[in-house]
Amino acid sequence: MSTQDYRINAEARRLLVSRWVDVSVLQIGTTNGVVYLLGNFEPVVEDALQRAGYPPEPNPVQRLLRLVGLVEKELRRIPGVRDIVFNLRNIRKKGGTWSVMGARVDGVLHPDSQRTQQRRAQQAPVQKPAEGPNDDEPSDPTGRAA
Repeated sequence: MSTQDYRINAEARRLLVSRWVDVSVLQIGTTNGVVYLLGNFEPVVEDALQRAGYPPEPNPVQRLLRLVGLVEKELRRIPGVRDIVFNLRNIRKKGGTWSVMGARVDGVLHPDSQRTQQRRAQQAPVQKPAEGPNDDEPSDPTGRAA
């Protein structure tokens, strides 16, 4: 890792902490100017946006999405950052739009998560019960034949 990568990594960590993002559940790394964030993206406090000077957001899902969008913009402004790779378990960016994937956000079950869980349940392979002794014949606990 170059000295510039160390500087970018330290600045990214500082920025996340200043925006009240829980860095204990994130792995932060930088290689050749590309910042990697892996893990869960979670605020430490409920009003992280307000503490950062932004208007309050009553919806916890929207609050989280606004926070990750804000953090992404600010990370891109760090000198030397070429790109950012988000590999997050609870949030994803698809087609330029952030969405929540995790089951819970601020203790509230997200509707998309219910749909995702239902889809996964439908796609899961059905397991057949293990074949045991024939239920038509009475079994002798001693193992002797009748």
